[in-house]
Amino acid sequence: NKPFFFADWELTTRRQAASALRTIPTTALRGGDFTGTGGKIYDPNTGNADGTNRDLFPNNQIPASRIDPASAYMANLVPQPNQTVFPNNYLAVGTYRLTRDDIDMKINYVPTDNMQIFGRYSLSPTDIFDPPSLGPAGGDATNGGQPGTATGLVQSAAIGGTYTFSPHIVLDAVVGYTRLRLGAQNVDIGKNYGLDVLHIPGTNGTDPLQGGYPRFTFVTGGFSSLGNPNVSNPFLFRAPQYTTSDNVSWNRGTHSLRFGFDFTKYDINHFQPQASNGPRGGFTFTGGLTSLNGGTATGIYNQWADFLLGLPQSMGKDLQYLNPATVRM
Repeated sequence: NKPFFFADWELTTRRQAASALRTIPTTALRGGDFTGTGGKIYDPNTGNADGTNRDLFPNNQIPASRIDPASAYMANLVPQPNQTVFPNNYLAVGTYRLTRDDIDMKINYVPTDNMQIFGRYSLSPTDIFDPPSLGPAGGDATNGGQPGTATGLVQSAAIGGTYTFSPHIVLDAVVGYTRLRLGAQNVDIGKNYGLDVLHIPGTNGTDPLQGGYPRFTFVTGGFSSLGNPNVSNPFLFRAPQYTTSDNVSWNRGTHSLRFGFDFTKYDINHFQPQASNGPRGGFTFTGGLTSLNGGTATGIYNQWADFLLGLPQSMGKDLQYLNPATVRM
């Protein structure tokens, strides 16, 4: 009648065949050949500054000497189409997996008739993987979540007890601690691909969490994104919580009084510089730079032509000057 203990372990695993349709360039488009596409590709180095009076590229082809080296490198990483339609000419298939453990342990001990004490500890590690849909070229996650690996660990511990001083006075106290750690990072995070491979100034950074490919995105209805298009990836959250509650109960005749003290402290420590481009840098291509002002409407092929020429409509990089960003309550 002194010690009592309890423990449990629950394991959850999930393996799912995930798939997504993507729109990717053909072999001819990767080389700058837009023949037969119906799109009209204009040379941005011709005409006026407002985009009027531009000349078409001869034979609707971008010369190899004009293709940006970083764009050529990324284009060569894109897999070949496996569907006969366009758009949605590539079916990405991968395995989404989730593993979660839930473990609890608790010990109660009764050293004397006047005292009871307990201790407990719980933890829940998680591991999620959502593969990038375009393989080495990155792209959005196949199952729609964070591309790459997302890990987490929730821990909770407490000690407490009850002591009976007399039939009239009882003390109960507990001290608890909880720590939440969540993070996600893509499969390419270990290398500054933007700086060291693509040689694009201003991308990546000195922090390891700024590693990986930049974000190359096209306007809605265009080609699928390349690199790491998720601006909230990577992220890392660390949030401990401390709490204690101490109380004395006093019963005297028909009266019952209770005195106590409660204290809770919350800490938040976050890294997630998600504004519009991500911590690696990002580039958006709309197609306007290879279109004709006053001509036919800008199309999907103009977006790809802008990308090949290395001419984004907008670009930027999200910076978090303090790592972690903190809140204390």
